Amino acid sequence: MVMHISFIADGNRRWAKRRLLPKFIGHKVGFDKMISIADYCCGIGIEFISFFCFSTENWNREQAEIDDIFNIITNNISKQTEHFIANGMKVVFLGDLSKFPVDFQLSANECMKKTENLTKTTVCFFCNYGGRADIANAFRLASIANDLDFEKYLYTNSHGIPDPDIVIRTSGEYRISNFLLYQMAYAELFFIPTYWPNMHKGIIDEILIEYKNRDRRHGK
Repeated sequence: MVMHISFIADGNRRWAKRRLLPKFIGHKVGFDKMISIADYCCGIGIEFISFFCFSTENWNREQAEIDDIFNIITNNISKQTEHFIANGMKVVFLGDLSKFPVDFQLSANECMKKTENLTKTTVCFFCNYGGRADIANAFRLASIANDLDFEKYLYTNSHGIPDPDIVIRTSGEYRISNFLLYQMAYAELFFIPTYWPNMHKGIIDEILIEYKNRDRRHGK
């Protein structure tokens, strides 16, 4: 049974470049694709859907591109909140949001507040997230609490998000880029050549079929 599918949504910029479009168009189309893919996964009964949106390493990009990403997410989260509510989707932002602009934080927190009691599907947006930082932060919090069980302080566990069953990376790259390093210990990994804006439900269906055919022994 698949409870949690996680996406490393890569390839927005290359998708735009191939079409001679500015980068921000790629990011805008990429965000819209997250919503449509979340809708599809929700419709087929996936309880948790997560997207790697902005990593701790993405701060190395040009400031203009970073600003475009912030604006796209801020404006569209506000617009999509009613959509999430109508479809029973709880929304969670995971990562260190404190470094983002205030309007971004306000939009994210408002969306989380308005959807916190919805139960059909949980949609997670990882923003300013890095697997190493997640683990280090969990150890720091556990140390402060004098608690040996650091796992419960990971971003996912502190929000009741189970480890992913499937992790899909688009754009043809074969790496996980510091995403959910601890949580994906037993996830099934799928690396596909498709740029994220071209992602579609047929690919997800094919991956789910292959997932069912894989022998998941978990060390047994």
